[in-house]
Amino acid sequence: MKSLKMYTRDFKIQVCKLVLDKNKPVPQLAKAVNVPSHTIYRWIKEYQDYGEEAFVGSGYLRSPEAKLKQLQKTNEKLKMENDILKKAAAYFATVPKKRSSSPKAI
Repeated sequence: MKSLKMYTRDFKIQVCKLVLDKNKPVPQLAKAVNVPSHTIYRWIKEYQDYGEEAFVGSGYLRSPEAKLKQLQKTNEKLKMENDILKKAAAYFATVPKKRSSSPKAI
């Protein structure tokens, strides 16, 4: 069984900055630092969501401002999804239903 590798917060932030600020390709960087690409993509998402407050570790909480920012972002995403679903429901409510040709009981 593989052991879980632990990376420091500073290491994760440096990797994220190499991708975001220096435009290093993730696959190339993943090979160079021996970290799976999918892990780096997850780090980047967390870094983009929380900035310098990302990767706080277990037992620590993010600041209320960071949590509020994340909740606002999630709220906007959910509003967009809700609008799409409302439009789809309105569209399908106006489309005439086709009659099914089921056999009639005699």
